[in-house]
Amino acid sequence: MERAMRWDGVRHDVYVRLMHELEQPGLVVLVGTRGSGSTAVLGGLSATLRRSGTAVCSLSMRDADAADRLASAPLDAVHVLDDLEYVSPEALTVLRDRVRSGARGVCAYAEDHPARPHLADDEWNALVAPRSDTSMTRYVRLEPLTYADSLRIIAETRSEYLDACTSGSLHEMSWGRPAWLLELLQLAALGAVRSAPWPAVSPAPLRDLNLETFRYADSLAIAELSDGDIATAVVLSELDPRTHAGQNALVGAPAVAALTAHGLLVQVPHDETLWGVPQLYASALRLRADPAQLAELERQVANRLQAQESLGVSLTDREAYFCASRSSGAIHPEAAEQARGDAVRGELVRRVAIDFLAFGATGEVRDLLLRGAEIGVSLAPLDRARVAMVLHGPLAGMRALSAAGNADEGSLASRLARQALTAQFLVESSLPQPDAPPETGSLLDSDRDELDGKLVIARWNDHASIDPDALAEIAARHPIREISLLAEQLVDLENVRRGMQPERTATPVERIARATGIAMNTSEELRDLAQTAVVTEALLAFYMGDTSGSDAALDALAEALPGTPLHRIWLTHLGAAGKALLAGDLRRAHTEWELMEGRLPKFIPARLRAFISHTGHEITRAVDGYANTHVIPDAEDLTAQFLAYVGGRLDRIGIRPQRYGRLHSQPEKDPRELPIAKLARLHVQAVGSRNPTALLAAAEQLAQQHFWGPAAFAIQEARSIYVRRRATGSVNRCTSLLQQLEQSARQSDPWFTFHELPSGTHLTPRELATARLAVDGLTNKEMAEKMRCSVRTVESHLAQARAKLGAANRAELASIMREFAGPESKPKQPREESRPDSRAASRMR
Repeated sequence: MERAMRWDGVRHDVYVRLMHELEQPGLVVLVGTRGSGSTAVLGGLSATLRRSGTAVCSLSMRDADAADRLASAPLDAVHVLDDLEYVSPEALTVLRDRVRSGARGVCAYAEDHPARPHLADDEWNALVAPRSDTSMTRYVRLEPLTYADSLRIIAETRSEYLDACTSGSLHEMSWGRPAWLLELLQLAALGAVRSAPWPAVSPAPLRDLNLETFRYADSLAIAELSDGDIATAVVLSELDPRTHAGQNALVGAPAVAALTAHGLLVQVPHDETLWGVPQLYASALRLRADPAQLAELERQVANRLQAQESLGVSLTDREAYFCASRSSGAIHPEAAEQARGDAVRGELVRRVAIDFLAFGATGEVRDLLLRGAEIGVSLAPLDRARVAMVLHGPLAGMRALSAAGNADEGSLASRLARQALTAQFLVESSLPQPDAPPETGSLLDSDRDELDGKLVIARWNDHASIDPDALAEIAARHPIREISLLAEQLVDLENVRRGMQPERTATPVERIARATGIAMNTSEELRDLAQTAVVTEALLAFYMGDTSGSDAALDALAEALPGTPLHRIWLTHLGAAGKALLAGDLRRAHTEWELMEGRLPKFIPARLRAFISHTGHEITRAVDGYANTHVIPDAEDLTAQFLAYVGGRLDRIGIRPQRYGRLHSQPEKDPRELPIAKLARLHVQAVGSRNPTALLAAAEQLAQQHFWGPAAFAIQEARSIYVRRRATGSVNRCTSLLQQLEQSARQSDPWFTFHELPSGTHLTPRELATARLAVDGLTNKEMAEKMRCSVRTVESHLAQARAKLGAANRAELASIMREFAGPESKPKQPREESRPDSRAASRMR
């Protein structure tokens, strides 16, 4: 069953504009592309007009009797006409005459639909595309959906949670078109959507799906497109968008012209210069493609892209993978030219293989190295050890390191990179770690630098206590920037675990910018250390709860790293987990955190993995409601305390200071305390003192920092206090504040709703149920029968509810329940289990 969808919230500005334009006679042309949602907009517009008592003539120009129905409609009716691109010459004449006679109407036109001959004649131009400034024709354009719009549609149409990377992939592949988004949601439900390393649609289950976009592309493949056109569309869908000139250079102008004429080469949303073939079209066309012709075109395009690489202009990650994963036969008659071509392709294969290797992608690494072996690709010793570890395990990695030669040779960076890899192999193989390096005070600077580096690496791969002063000294003087940053971050991680900000006085954005500069210029041999620093910096921003620009800074950080698409995935999951926690949605945070853990770089050290695992464990405990424990054993570790706090489990924090002393004690005179710790203290102490004014003040500060969930909990608690005090005005104010909070939160998190948060009521479920029945006017005996309990039990529940809500009698209890009904007293409506179907997509054309 399809859920109700509030598309007017997504296209609200369009509705307002259309209603304004319809106040005047003439024709309003709603211009969009296939799948842009014009059908849904017209449907909502017709319903709105009918509710206001306005006569409406609503029809589709696809209908065979469209001309007759249009001619017989009242002239004063608003003409709401869909699918104008299908208008017949007869219907076009009728429409022209009616508009000239003073009729008013709105029609939807898909500008990327293949043109029909009569749509270029004078009659069409006079009505729909007039050149006169005095024309009564006006235009309203349907702009592509923003990412927030797409998230709102996903939240409205899907009952099950869709993770952040999948949601982002659906938005990207929908090209801002609602109908395509709905079709992609169907594919995602079937497991046919892939997010890594970049968004793609699997062609496997497509033949059995009755999707409009597939039918359209398939019909073109049968009737209009040559085999070459089909192959071209498939190839271009696997590459990044380009200008028309760039597409011409890759595949030839005739094929580009054919795809453009049939609407298969689509303009990138919000960029008029770039064009590409959407995955939805290509997935259907691939089933019609000739395999031999497709393989030959792929080879040709790969060779042309490699020519760009040979000029020293690097291909994007996606195009590099395209080239590296395609076979390339001889293309140069001279051996020297062929050798140079093989060298370029070999370097692409090696580069892409190393990118996938960094994330432990076994299948991709194996396939790429097999192709690389054909053209003599060689790997550095450390890369050979990484490959051995990924394919065969840590002991194989150790053997490969031993076979690589003397560990004391090479530069300081090489030796420390080898040391870091050795330490990880030892941890993962459960072999004992070597003894810690000795004190370095009396050593030569060169020896001291190496021992300092080994000390930092050792601490990252064990769980021993750290010496902040020693690490601060290493951070200040070590010549290798990656080691310097990692020494500093060891102290920072310990600080945030205890609720304190990092030592260095810098904003999260400034810190991320510094890590970006280091990662962008790191050498390949130090890549593992740089990635460790990047992951750590992202986690520090997560723990600091920063909402002042960290997301944009982390996006820039991902762009600076090799293997950008793979880094972007775990960063997306981490950011989504942070947003979910701020919204009080622990289950969503749990899902995103688990996905993030599975997408992290492979070669990061044991301490960092343990830190990540510990946070995930505490999120799991919070989701489970701390069923097996009542007290957090480690008073210095605030992770569990704050997870309980943001999840609304103040009952687990309690009012006793010995349980969570830091949240109950007076603010410390330490400017480095994390913002969330300060805000949580204000909130918890206001709860303990039963002070609604302080609760609302805390809620205001929490909302300013985008801590939507805790802010809602504070308002709900204040409202409950006011309900018991019978303070009608204050209760209504709290209700209004909750609504404002939800509106603000949904600007960035469209899925947020305070109805999904834990209830703030102090009534037990049975007391609340009894009070609701009292509102319905049932007698005690009727309530007892309905609740399957005794009349005495009903009387007890009513007495408790009256006492808690300050009601003198049953009538007053019913009055309070009606007067102060709010988010915490409303029964939660179960979300329908549903899946968007092709009917919904059809209405969203």
